[in-house]
Amino acid sequence: MQKLAGVESIEPTEAIGVIKLPSSFCNLESLEIPSSSQIWYSLPHRLLVLDGIQDPGNLGTLVRTAVSFQWDGIFLLPGCCDPFNEKALRASQGACFQIPIITGLWSHLEIIRDQYQMNMYAAQQASSKANEETMERKYATFGKEKNSNILEFSQSDSINKGSTVCNGHNSILLSHEFTSAVTDKPLCLVLGSEGKGLSKQSRKSCNLVAIPMPGGFESLNVSVAGGIFLFLLRRQP
Repeated sequence: MQKLAGVESIEPTEAIGVIKLPSSFCNLESLEIPSSSQIWYSLPHRLLVLDGIQDPGNLGTLVRTAVSFQWDGIFLLPGCCDPFNEKALRASQGACFQIPIITGLWSHLEIIRDQYQMNMYAAQQASSKANEETMERKYATFGKEKNSNILEFSQSDSINKGSTVCNGHNSILLSHEFTSAVTDKPLCLVLGSEGKGLSKQSRKSCNLVAIPMPGGFESLNVSVAGGIFLFLLRRQP
């Protein structure tokens, strides 16, 4: 029983069950790419994309948080751990059975993006020094221009106002104004791996968004940062 439970204490364990993978889970990596993604998700408005998340505790926590804030689905890019790993299942508290989870390639994700006209955003760490240099400018200039890039978020926009520079890339600073601007727009949120961060493809394909952190640390645990994003970018009633 202890070996099956995978934990040191088995006192609360009173039953063992065999459960098949839910029909909402699909592995596309070895499948032919269809022309439509409607067989994967049904009109997704908020899609969480995990890019190489290897720690099952972090992955399970992110799935649980996504379900809590009513996101529509999870997409796992190559390098992610198994969402039905025993540790991921414990961390998710069963949420892996309550939300569509797809594993696939960037080519599959691009079909979803085009099918549902989804905006692509990726979480990027911002150093405290960069925040100190840009926060004052951000709040002083936000929304004053008619074509402010912070108010009109599209993938073709260059991001200048209300932005910071993180690891050589321009990033939008996460703010109430930003979340209000995208609340009615379908979007994908990409979270990078614990060690390497975002992949080159994610940085290339997404607008980068950074959490302002004036407290002196340069990064947050991915499940903590993800929780902040998932709450602030949730679908509004």
